[in-house]
Amino acid sequence: MNMAFAKYYTSVAVICLLAHPNFAQPFKAYLNAGQTSAAQNDHYAAMHYLGKAIELRPDALQAQYLYAESARRFNAFELAEAAYKKVLELDKKGEFPLTLFWLGKVCQSMGNYSAAQDHYDQFLALHPDGEQARLAREAISSCQWAAGQSPDTYSLRALGKSVNSGFSEFAPVQAGDTLYFTSYRFDYNEDTRKPKRKLSKAMMTVKGGRGRPLAKPFNEDEKHTAHVAFSLNKKRLYYTICEFVNAADIRCAIYYREKDKRNRWKEPAVKLPPGINAPGFTATQPCIGYDSLLQKEVLYFTSDRPGGRGALDVWAAIVESGENKFGEPISLEAVNTPGNDVTPFFHTPSQTLYFSSDSRQGFGGYDIYRYAKGSEIVPLAPPFNSSYNDLYYSSGADGKSGFLASNRPGTQYLDPAMKACCNDIFEFAYAPPPPPANEPAPTTEIPPLPSVPSFEPKEPGAQAPGRLFATGPVFRQRRTRQANPEINHPTNVCANL
Repeated sequence: MNMAFAKYYTSVAVICLLAHPNFAQPFKAYLNAGQTSAAQNDHYAAMHYLGKAIELRPDALQAQYLYAESARRFNAFELAEAAYKKVLELDKKGEFPLTLFWLGKVCQSMGNYSAAQDHYDQFLALHPDGEQARLAREAISSCQWAAGQSPDTYSLRALGKSVNSGFSEFAPVQAGDTLYFTSYRFDYNEDTRKPKRKLSKAMMTVKGGRGRPLAKPFNEDEKHTAHVAFSLNKKRLYYTICEFVNAADIRCAIYYREKDKRNRWKEPAVKLPPGINAPGFTATQPCIGYDSLLQKEVLYFTSDRPGGRGALDVWAAIVESGENKFGEPISLEAVNTPGNDVTPFFHTPSQTLYFSSDSRQGFGGYDIYRYAKGSEIVPLAPPFNSSYNDLYYSSGADGKSGFLASNRPGTQYLDPAMKACCNDIFEFAYAPPPPPANEPAPTTEIPPLPSVPSFEPKEPGAQAPGRLFATGPVFRQRRTRQANPEINHPTNVCANL
């Protein structure tokens, strides 16, 4: 599975361990260790083991290819590009026929669309048929489309070190003067693995101050906590609790807490019913929207449960009145693809759903899309989207400002040599272009924009511009389907937690 942003499970202690003279191992031992780490989706460790193997035998074809694969999956695209090119030099017998395809994908991910097209064309010349050939043609179409796109009239900036770190920060959502987000920077002190893995915690920053974890009982010492989402009246707070199911894979479930009469969060947390948290599958990334025609709150979330179209899909369920009451969840078939569709955000004033996908025409990696009833699914223009991974769009009521998470250039790196891994939170704001000479300055009113549909906020019960829930092209009756046995639980921190 080609996931958007790899988790940073291992620490720099791995490097020290490999470099220690008493731990010197021959080529085969390093190669086997790299393969084992890659099989556990720990591509950071795999790169270091395989890198040591390559130091011992630079012309080892298998080690070079495995290194390129782990570098690509870890989003170390520059290192992956160099390694794939080395494989092309060494592979005289065509033992790794997908090298040109993945080299194209790496160049596409870095925004080098011309080079990407060249590599895809070379791949198709050798392999004109089959599923990878179809994907290569789709990728060429996306490269041609992306190269012709113009930026939207918005500015984008990465938040500073009071929020972002060398680890992943994601899932930003603002409530008043407080920004809630998730960070993957925390030590898992009780971990029995060596080196110890990291945990995520839900955090908050008030008026741009230094971010700090939410107090207990929200964050637990031995589990991941992520994805804060509020009910419309702000009296119920949804979030996810996730646990490791093996060395690298994580499984999540959605919980909520409500405020009592003294405005304190009740204990214990309420785990959503099995209809939402399907046993054995991930349910994550909750978001609450209000359907103006149904006059009900709707829970949107992401899951790899059976009945969807792909690996990760966007689902929705009506929030019923009463304690822990929800309607039957339905897969958004008009939104979901055979790939990964994640991080839903419902903009209630415009009745518009924003989400990210890695399987639609776009700029590369995960891109942010919007969908409103009666319109087509549209990718947002730059600077919202880039050739890297862009997720977790959220905005205020007027759509003039908001946040997203991305691993594009400008993010902080835990390992600068790799220029890889993790996401930072970015803030966007409407930035009208300066007027031409001798023309008056633009008004402060925002015009209808491609990325922000024009709307008039509606009071509950008023006529709405359209609905996404109930009948219509977005929701269809769920069909039963067996899970794909080749798809493991997602290992990407932003697409899994």
